[in-house]
Amino acid sequence: MPLDLNYLPGIEKKTGKTTKDFVALAVAKGLGDPTIKPGVRIAWLKQDFGLGHGHAMFMAHAIRDALLEGN
Repeated sequence: MPLDLNYLPGIEKKTGKTTKDFVALAVAKGLGDPTIKPGVRIAWLKQDFGLGHGHAMFMAHAIRDALLEGN
């Protein structure tokens, strides 16, 4: 199922980071395995970036999708 890209501007505005930035940060944090459960990334995004649950869910899945695509 495609991601709802309407979440992206709010996330970028709040954090100043793009999806590509989040992918790099996830890899640096040891969360670069695309098979990691979404809840692990969601918790990290909420704690480290102050994202709400919906935005954290979106970004966790966007990170996973980017990792699966090799980006």
